[in-house]
Amino acid sequence: MAFFDPTNIDTEDFDALPIGEYECLISKIDLKPNRNQTGDVIKIELTVVEGKCSGRKLFDNLNWTHDNNQAQEIGRKNLARMIKSVFGEPKPINDLQELAMQTVGVRVTHRKDRDGTVRAQANYIPRNEVKSATEDTPF
Repeated sequence: MAFFDPTNIDTEDFDALPIGEYECLISKIDLKPNRNQTGDVIKIELTVVEGKCSGRKLFDNLNWTHDNNQAQEIGRKNLARMIKSVFGEPKPINDLQELAMQTVGVRVTHRKDRDGTVRAQANYIPRNEVKSATEDTPF
């Protein structure tokens, strides 16, 4: 008898989330040091809350402080888009936890890593613009 038989295990949940637009819950959001200890990154866990991908997870990292000013600016713009999606308008926040357990509109695109792995990438959009997801993928 085998110790583990993977033949009856569905592994498709680990494929990249299909390209499309989703309503997601911000399940977790935390500020952590980046991998090289040269700045901070906002780590975000999103959970799709409706449609056939309901329950699927999407992870995002936004540069908060970074040696590269452009990387930091991109991270802060994406955080501003997330806040606008959550609250319907730009709004100052005092703590990232104000965003936890809030819903946000997300447009998922795909990108290929250097090793060829397809990764889902989150782009924050107004929730009232969320349309149903498509099955198209560019790869």
